[in-house]
Amino acid sequence: MRVTAAVMEEKCGAFNIDTVELDTPQAEEVLIKIVATGICHTDLHARDGYFPMPYPGVYGHEGGGCRGGRRPRGGASGARR
Repeated sequence: MRVTAAVMEEKCGAFNIDTVELDTPQAEEVLIKIVATGICHTDLHARDGYFPMPYPGVYGHEGGGCRGGRRPRGGASGARR
């Protein structure tokens, strides 16, 4: 599936908003429709090379959204049926 992501092409580079390919969720994974996200201080340290990260990389691990796909098999803590 195609998703929008903040991609870092190189160390200390600019964040580029781009469309990337994401694998289809597996049976034990849940698809979340993200409605808001951000880039935090940890992402900025990764961008600037303070710890090893592969480039290109996708940044912005914080987000809020709604479940929009499959529920894990057997349910999960807090899963509604």
